[in-house]
Amino acid sequence: MTPEKFIAWVQERYQLPNKTASVKKAAELIKTREITIWQWLGGTRKASPSMVLLMELVTRYY
Repeated sequence: MTPEKFIAWVQERYQLPNKTASVKKAAELIKTREITIWQWLGGTRKASPSMVLLMELVTRYY
């Protein structure tokens, strides 16, 4: 699971209008800061293996 795929899933699952709203909801779901997700999306920071696993679990069970 990549952060991009996770954000796309959040946007579709919660029918959010844009990427900003999706990042806000994603941060809420995986208990991280919005800036961290923006850094993942921008490529300035890599998601840790545990966060990748958490994103996979959220998409599987929500």
